[in-house]
Amino acid sequence: TKKLIDPCCGVGTVIIEALSMGIDITGYEINRSVTNNANVNLEYYGYNKIVVNDDMHNIKDNFDSAILDIPYGLFSHITKEEQLGLIKKIRQISKRLIMVSFEDLEGMILESNFKISDRCILSKGSFQRYIYICN
Repeated sequence: TKKLIDPCCGVGTVIIEALSMGIDITGYEINRSVTNNANVNLEYYGYNKIVVNDDMHNIKDNFDSAILDIPYGLFSHITKEEQLGLIKKIRQISKRLIMVSFEDLEGMILESNFKISDRCILSKGSFQRYIYICN
């Protein structure tokens, strides 16, 4: 069976969707309060509490694929160096990456030794999301 990870899973939206499709997924979230909210959400939908409260840089397991939604918003002040560090860590633990970001990070993806096989930009009002499929 294929193993998927969402290393910055927030409140668990991707985790819930993956579980609903029978996908073997693991979630990590660095913020304890958000981790608790994610696990409450999982329980609400009848799933086990599987979101781990830890820094993704501590992950030792290997996965077939990762979904990385680069942290953003009012409560996440992430630097370019931290963004690059997240992508490089994913390269160490996963063969493939689906990345979602609020800005064009193609250069960082390539610098992390991923190859981009597909990409798109989705807009909702003035809000844009860059989506990359990487191997």
